[in-house]
Amino acid sequence: RELSVDGCAQIASGGQGKIYRLDEETIVKVFCNSGAIPLEFVQEELNNAKAAFVAGVPTAISFDTVKCGEYYGIVYEMIDSKTLSGAIVDEPEKIDMFAEKYAAFIKDFQSIHVPEGKFKQAKDIYNNKIEALKPWITEEELSVMHEIADSIRTTDTLIHGDPHSGNIMIKDEELMFIDMTEVCYGPKSLDNGAIFREDRKSVV
Repeated sequence: RELSVDGCAQIASGGQGKIYRLDEETIVKVFCNSGAIPLEFVQEELNNAKAAFVAGVPTAISFDTVKCGEYYGIVYEMIDSKTLSGAIVDEPEKIDMFAEKYAAFIKDFQSIHVPEGKFKQAKDIYNNKIEALKPWITEEELSVMHEIADSIRTTDTLIHGDPHSGNIMIKDEELMFIDMTEVCYGPKSLDNGAIFREDRKSVV
């Protein structure tokens, strides 16, 4: 369906796009930061969000894909809260408490096992990313990178793919994931490495 964000307040932005508040109960994430992102990519995030919610992952309720001008978007429930990153900035004296909750939240999430076929394997996501590097690397480098990606263990364990504190909302001291684009099956070490990389930069 067509949806206009004219007159809607922009409440956040990220690597993929901008988030607008539609009303008291819903927001729309418009994928507009990298040109016109294909509907298939946007639909995949919607499918991941729905499947993750059904699997018991604390995440926002997702509704449908929409067309906002020349871009696609997803309508989500409005979560009246802030990101974990924002909470740490606002209340640095509580950083120990936030860290404990963050660790427990990730550990609980990584204990979720989902039947095969609901999500992609991490190795497939990494192989797709590697293919996008073709214009800038040699065939030999491409082959080595694919070999590394193919060695990633196949699992039925869920990982988020980008679990930094900016992709976690906190409300009444409870945590919830957002940005479900790369939720997949994979070894826990991939998420743990991403946390170290992204949140170390945030702290610095």
